[in-house]
Amino acid sequence: AQVLLLPFMEQTALYDRFDLNKGAFDAYNLPAAPHLPIMVCPTDPRPDRSQVMGWTNYHPNAGSWVSINGWDGLFGPSVDEGGAKGKKLPPLEFGQISDGLSNTCAFSEVALGGGSSGGPNNRFDVFEASAPTDTIVNARNAYMALDWKTQTMAGGNWRWRGYPWSEGSAWRNWYNHLLPPNKPGFRPGDWAQIVSPASSYHSGIVQSAMADGAVKVYSESIDPNVWTALGTRNGGESVSPP
Repeated sequence: AQVLLLPFMEQTALYDRFDLNKGAFDAYNLPAAPHLPIMVCPTDPRPDRSQVMGWTNYHPNAGSWVSINGWDGLFGPSVDEGGAKGKKLPPLEFGQISDGLSNTCAFSEVALGGGSSGGPNNRFDVFEASAPTDTIVNARNAYMALDWKTQTMAGGNWRWRGYPWSEGSAWRNWYNHLLPPNKPGFRPGDWAQIVSPASSYHSGIVQSAMADGAVKVYSESIDPNVWTALGTRNGGESVSPP
């Protein structure tokens, strides 16, 4: 998603340089994804410029949680992944966002990963843990009951949420709405099924860009059911303005 937005951010030269038929880590594409200040929130203290490519705090919304509801947000993969309920998500038209453009998040903040430095951090790290996949409520309650300090970090020591901004994947730069903002992330084995909450260094809040282009502020204490409803494009939920 970030690559496709480049022409609208006065970065047409990078967009023209990027080959969408090659992977983000292909040698050809490395120079086309440099550090861009517009991709990083000024409040985040970890914009690591030592990496070859740039980071991003602004992640596309992949929905509630693929393990239960599939890719029910605005963004998803072009190939089948994420388990039996994953499948793929063809390009959407506005008419398919039946919950309303003003009631559906398009992008939200996610704190930059630690990269190769520092110890475990609940604001941006991801930990190994499974949860029930029968209902969103049961899965959410199971994850929120966990103590992240007792969990193993995903992949042993994987800390790359937000890097690089050019890779469109659930684990690197998408987020979802299973857990409220500023909760730890979890991986139930499959990277595509990652639980990747929104998070930021703003005090007690995250900022989200809605599908209609408006930017709204949501508290980390938001009702979890409301937060999940804001992540789905066609769940039929009633959502009041923040």
